[in-house]
Amino acid sequence: MRIEGAVALVTGANRGLGAAFARALVERGVKTVYAGVRDPSTVKDPALVPCRWTSPIPAR
Repeated sequence: MRIEGAVALVTGANRGLGAAFARALVERGVKTVYAGVRDPSTVKDPALVPCRWTSPIPAR
């Protein structure tokens, strides 16, 4: 699948598997990667565009 120039939304992109997946997308040429997180200030990767993401499942 070709993803160069695509736009992606990765939930949980501020840590763990979500962060690794978001970084891999950037490294493979995705134009914009939105990092869907509960707290946008937790996104430290400057290549990601933080956006507030709320889930219907309550936080633990």
